[in-house]
Amino acid sequence: MCGTRNSLEITGSYLIFDGGLNRQLIVDGSTQSGGGEHLIYPYGPSTEYVTLSRLVARDNGKLKSRAIADEDWSTVSVAGYGNYLKIYNSEVYGSYAAGIYGGMGDYQEVKNNIVHDNCGVGIQYNPHDTNADYKGKTIASSDEITISGNLVYNNGHCWTDEIRPGITILSNINTLYDIYVYNNIIWGNKAAGIETSNYNNIRARIYGNTIFNNTDFGLLIKTEDIIIKNNIIYGNGPSGSADFSISAYNNRINYSSIDFKNNLVGTLKNTHSDLSQFAIGNIIVTNPQFISTNSVSSDYLKFSSTSPAIDSGTSIPLVTTDFFGTPRPQGTGYDIGAYEYPAGGGGDTTPPSAPTGVMVI
Repeated sequence: MCGTRNSLEITGSYLIFDGGLNRQLIVDGSTQSGGGEHLIYPYGPSTEYVTLSRLVARDNGKLKSRAIADEDWSTVSVAGYGNYLKIYNSEVYGSYAAGIYGGMGDYQEVKNNIVHDNCGVGIQYNPHDTNADYKGKTIASSDEITISGNLVYNNGHCWTDEIRPGITILSNINTLYDIYVYNNIIWGNKAAGIETSNYNNIRARIYGNTIFNNTDFGLLIKTEDIIIKNNIIYGNGPSGSADFSISAYNNRINYSSIDFKNNLVGTLKNTHSDLSQFAIGNIIVTNPQFISTNSVSSDYLKFSSTSPAIDSGTSIPLVTTDFFGTPRPQGTGYDIGAYEYPAGGGGDTTPPSAPTGVMVI
């Protein structure tokens, strides 16, 4: 289904859209050329408990003229509104703007998706003030959000002057509280792997991600109430020189309020302030010993049996498995990063089979 407005607009509750094992439900936006269209758009004051599972959302706004509409960031593939929205096991790519965009709603989950090659951010949560017609709210909020187990790569590269990371969680005049970002594998994105902003309207927890080879930074942090633990942040920035950063222009941040522990970090870099405090309790400038840094390899970003990441993490009750579903811990402690080295070694990274018999709508 394609046209000049939203292709699949969902208003209602307790609805499931499931493409099956081979993602046979495809929403294709390659013929949409107007502004502000979404491919999949749950919205409305009565829209709750919507599940989007095993879908493909692709090429939204592909025909849009970038020379004319560079500032139009409202053309996204999946725009998430409503409480208890779940986006599972789907592939989202080729959007003119963000791949998945969460605007408002509590208890949302974005899990086990492949989000890649979108012009804007791969996954973004940014609650906005409303038109005063959403359940009587005049100020938007998103609370209890989970972003986990996603592959997020090669997003944000269409424009040279925009900061469009792999995952962005931000809020300006509104609130984004208790957002959990864990077990994601994030690489090759513009600007940063993960960005958090803005100052004091966010409460974020970032656990057990592998963040590698992003253009400028691994983490771009512009907020205070944040816990960052058990992440591999390595090889990001020009020549791998800028793995971690707190924004230089946001000098309101109280650095001591950021709980940054048990991470493996290639470099601590900031143009504004001394980050030496973040060296305490972390592994700094240490190679994680990835078996492969070739993204087509089945061993991509898995680490060898001698990796310093093994058993070096801290226990996090929320994160009971790794990206592949392996229970944590396998050894004497949690491993750092999205991968838990199995007690017997190895681990299945076989990609899913290519879709067959698909239905394009």
